[in-house]
Amino acid sequence: MPQTVRAYTLSDLNQMAEIWNEVVRAGNAFPQENPLTLKEAEAFFGVCAPTHRLAGRTVPLDELAGERLILREPGSGTRAILEAGLHSRNYTLNHFHGVVTISDFSTIKSLTADGLGVSFLYAPVVRKELKAGTLARFDLENLPMRGAFYFVCLKDNLFAENWLSWLS
Repeated sequence: MPQTVRAYTLSDLNQMAEIWNEVVRAGNAFPQENPLTLKEAEAFFGVCAPTHRLAGRTVPLDELAGERLILREPGSGTRAILEAGLHSRNYTLNHFHGVVTISDFSTIKSLTADGLGVSFLYAPVVRKELKAGTLARFDLENLPMRGAFYFVCLKDNLFAENWLSWLS
């Protein structure tokens, strides 16, 4: 099991983005070709189908409690950020209508777009869907959530073209 030297804090974000951008500039971070902005690196929010009642809103946590959550597996960064935010307000995943665990971002986005639940993801993961209008953003009232998003693969990876399509 990995050992944590110290917990990540928001003050680490600037240095994290600079290290990541150096990897991008060196050409080792295909498919990402543009530097990561601090705003994008920390953006983490709720997503739902565009026709969902939460779409485009800032909602109180109590209103979200009736929803089915579609989340990554325990131990994933997205789930950890959400759970930490919930704990800060004395909530757990048990407060929700149901929790579905999926380990694949594409499946999470597809199920969410089909209106089968809501999810919480990093901005780079849903950039394409938000632009196309297949997903909509929502935020939680008085519960800002932040995290760092990393995506690294070798330039000549056999699946690089698929990942480029997924990220763009």
